[in-house]
Amino acid sequence: MKNTILFLVFLISSIFTNAQSWTLDSSFGQGGYYISMNFGDNANTFLLLKDQSVLGTHPDGIANFSLKNFSPEGERQPEKDLIFFQSLHSYNWNYYYSRLRNITQQNDGKILLAFDDIGLLRVNTDRSIDTNFGINGICPIEFAALFAKERFDNKILTAGWFPDNGGHKMMLFNPDGQLNTDFGNNGITDIPFVNFQYFLRKFRIMNNGGIHGLGYTLNEPYFGTFQLDQNGQLDTSYGNGGISTHPLPPNHWIDHGHYLPDNKILLIGSIQGQNQTFIHRYLPNGEADVSFGTNGKTVLAHPEKNEITDMHVLSNGHLLLIGYKPWPFNSPPHNFAVCLYPDGKINSNFGENGYIIFDFGLFQPLKIMEKPDGKILIGFSDPERTLLCQYLTDLNVGTLTPNKTDFSTLIYPNPFSTNA
Repeated sequence: MKNTILFLVFLISSIFTNAQSWTLDSSFGQGGYYISMNFGDNANTFLLLKDQSVLGTHPDGIANFSLKNFSPEGERQPEKDLIFFQSLHSYNWNYYYSRLRNITQQNDGKILLAFDDIGLLRVNTDRSIDTNFGINGICPIEFAALFAKERFDNKILTAGWFPDNGGHKMMLFNPDGQLNTDFGNNGITDIPFVNFQYFLRKFRIMNNGGIHGLGYTLNEPYFGTFQLDQNGQLDTSYGNGGISTHPLPPNHWIDHGHYLPDNKILLIGSIQGQNQTFIHRYLPNGEADVSFGTNGKTVLAHPEKNEITDMHVLSNGHLLLIGYKPWPFNSPPHNFAVCLYPDGKINSNFGENGYIIFDFGLFQPLKIMEKPDGKILIGFSDPERTLLCQYLTDLNVGTLTPNKTDFSTLIYPNPFSTNA
């Protein structure tokens, strides 16, 4: 009898332990988190590197820009930071500082950054500027660079727009940063249909080297896609001469677009007049994927409008989204994560009815990063500081009781003391 009771206690304890799958990983940082010790050390862009360290970026004042480094164990590594002066290289689009649009890591570990007015910058793995790339590490570009992606042959595609007329172009650079003149028209191709009305939001390099792009308008509920071959020419076998445009349901306005691994498209936005957030899934040709959610659409359950800041397709195929409820300042903190099954249905086993609410004071969630071992990193930022949280999670089981850490009162230098 005693052995039976012990076995039942062990079994219940094991089930409970598995259920507590969304908890801070105590081996990371200070009990599962890292928080900036210095004000002004905030990052608003995060990138998980191949060695499991994290790179954060943020403008430091008007003239400086920095890359901030965090170890895989959740320690700040300022000795690895790179600080550079954008004004020395700027084309000066009448901006006070250069705006970082995109950051990615190449297959060889080097870091590519795309800026509004610098162009492309490449950084070595030791965080020094790669002076063998372009002109002393810089590829000057005549337009504001929005994206930089490494192609299958290690050539680099960048796309961007002209702030003065809204036109969009794409360029292909060789691995050393020199323009590849075999692409498009002498290395440059016009992106179709994208202008002041339509704005390029994403593009994906397909397995055959072709390019699929997504754009949508802020003025009317429409989105459009285009397809180029690997030489930068319109793929006339796609859509109407390489272009396809699609209306959205009335009052549906897009905030984010995402490509899924199977080239399907997720559109995330809000339904005006209803204060609701929606997620649509479309096939690569732009037709609604009726197998997702309800006839291709999932509406998040919370009645108030939520701002989605990032989405990640987890290794088990689930969709994890993070966001926040827009202030006013007198409203309670409302940062959240929501999990959807691959078919778009809310995973009710995750948190409470699919949601986990974070009370992290002024910190807002910006980036989801999944490590190879399944641990989840979420990067947060407030106007002055950075917060990284690492979670243990098993999204097939779900979470019954989310870990609740009180961040509502941040007292330097010990902001996490609940007795403070």
